[in-house]
Amino acid sequence: GFPEETWFTWSYSPIHDENGRIGGLFCACTEETARVHAERERDRLIRVAQDTARTLHTWFNNAPGFVALLRGPRLVFEMVNQAYYQLVGHRKLEGLSAYDALPDVTGQGYFELLDRVYTTGEAFVGRAMRIVLQPAPGMPPVERFIDFIYQPVRNADGTVGGIFAQGHDVTDQVHATLALEDANRRKDEFLATLAHELRNPLA
Repeated sequence: GFPEETWFTWSYSPIHDENGRIGGLFCACTEETARVHAERERDRLIRVAQDTARTLHTWFNNAPGFVALLRGPRLVFEMVNQAYYQLVGHRKLEGLSAYDALPDVTGQGYFELLDRVYTTGEAFVGRAMRIVLQPAPGMPPVERFIDFIYQPVRNADGTVGGIFAQGHDVTDQVHATLALEDANRRKDEFLATLAHELRNPLA
């Protein structure tokens, strides 16, 4: 008692009589409405997922801090944003393990921290930690300071499958703090010298 949009697959075939003439028609028909609805819903969900993935990738790539996702015990770079490239220099990262992609970090304690987070499943937070990087082949190493967190990424069964690294370059803030501390130290030294030099004349 109501109009309904439906879909059918069918075929028409002639039926011959005993004299070889067409005496009728055979129609094989199958309703496809449920399948069409399911395919349309699947396509809609795929479009939504693709749109969401593009949005998340845009947010990830344009995040103000550096972000990287490393997978497996070899800590292979799966995703890296632009801020991370700006920190370590524009070198190949995706598809390489951290050990191979960042050889200049060897001996600075970061690989040991990554291994510990992957093994124990406990996050690590670093504050104003020093790191020395070579931004490009042949260039001198550059000292930077970073705030960061290494967060374990768990599989469905609860085991650690990777590490999410996120942080900020705080080199400018560290240099400003050091400059302020140096200025305070110089001021204290000046006042101490001035007091000493004036003590005898005043006496």
